[in-house]
Amino acid sequence: MNTLQKLANWKFILPLILLYLLIALVLFPRYQKQIDTIAGQHVIPLDLRISYTPADVEETYQLIGSEGRAIKRSMYKGLDMIYPLVYGLLFALLFLNLSSNMGDKKWGLLLLLPFIGMLFDYLENFSMLNFLSEYPDISDQRIHFASYFTALKWLFRLSCALVVAVLGIIRLSSFIQENKD
Repeated sequence: MNTLQKLANWKFILPLILLYLLIALVLFPRYQKQIDTIAGQHVIPLDLRISYTPADVEETYQLIGSEGRAIKRSMYKGLDMIYPLVYGLLFALLFLNLSSNMGDKKWGLLLLLPFIGMLFDYLENFSMLNFLSEYPDISDQRIHFASYFTALKWLFRLSCALVVAVLGIIRLSSFIQENKD
């Protein structure tokens, strides 16, 4: 944790925020636009849903066709392997930075949240890669497991966002109290 604490400053956090925004707001939408063009309509990616069923997987993969599935495979092998690391590290550094003046060791346990979220995101990504390799012969059980991974990924990412908001509010109120004269 000592190494993470050294990195928990704005010199490291700000570039991670910029990289996160680049991936989320530019690169992923670029892939999605290609897939939507192939499908002839907007297709909600499976990994952006809270959950999905075998019918959802079949419908999505039929809509995007083999060309869209090839794009998805490329995305999961590249960009979507970097993304969880970016947001996981970003959340961890934000937790450390925002809780640094609180002195209570229990805040350190919150560092588990982004890393557990990353784990579920990687489990989801590997599941999606397997789906793309096995399509159309994907077992319903594997789809249900992957859907749980996706739901848990979102649960942990939302938890991380809430923790950042709470820590930010606590930090801001402490700052206001200290400078109130």
